[in-house]
Amino acid sequence: TIYLHDVSPSSASLGGEVARCFGHSSAITHLDWTVDSYVLRSNCKGHELRFFDVPSGQQIALASACRDLEWATHTAVLAWHALGIFARGRDGSGVQAAARSPSGSLLATVDDLSLVNLYRFPCPKPEKPGAPNRHAAGGHSSPALACVWAEGASSSHETLLTAGGQDLCVLQWSLERRSHNRMMFGAATGV
Repeated sequence: TIYLHDVSPSSASLGGEVARCFGHSSAITHLDWTVDSYVLRSNCKGHELRFFDVPSGQQIALASACRDLEWATHTAVLAWHALGIFARGRDGSGVQAAARSPSGSLLATVDDLSLVNLYRFPCPKPEKPGAPNRHAAGGHSSPALACVWAEGASSSHETLLTAGGQDLCVLQWSLERRSHNRMMFGAATGV
C-alpha cells in the first residue's frame, strides 16, 4: 500500500493522509511522479508496474493512458524507459535502482553484480549478443543498492552517487563528455 499525504504549506491538514493506493502484491521498491504530480507510477518486489491517480489513489487500469505523460523522476526499473537495462535471460531482480541524469540523456543503474551501469536515456531495447548497450564500472565490493545524480551539473560534467550494501560505501562517480557521442566514466572516490 502507498500512503499519500498532503504536505503543501497551504494545506489546512498539513501532513494529513489524502488517500491510499492499493494493487501491488508485494513491497514497493520504486516511485515516480509526473511533472504536475497528478499521476504516480510504482514498482514492487513482485515485478509489477502500477499507475495511480493523485489525489484519489485510484489505480489507472490502462497503462497506455499514461504513455505520453511527462515524468519528473525516472527511478522505476520496470517501465518503458528502462526495458533495455535487463540482461537477456534474467528475471529483472538484479537491478536495484535507476536514476535519470539531470541532462536527461543518461540512465544510471546499480545491480547485484556490484556494477554501476550507464545507458542512453531512454533505453527501451535490450542489448544484442556481443553488442553491449551500456558502459559498466565496478567499485563496490557488494551489491549496490541506490544511485542518485548530484544536482547542479553542467552539460559537460555530471556526478553520480552510488550506495553499496554490505560494503557500507558511498561512491562519487565523475562523468565527463569528451565529444557528442563519447563519454568517459571517471574514477570513483569514497565519500
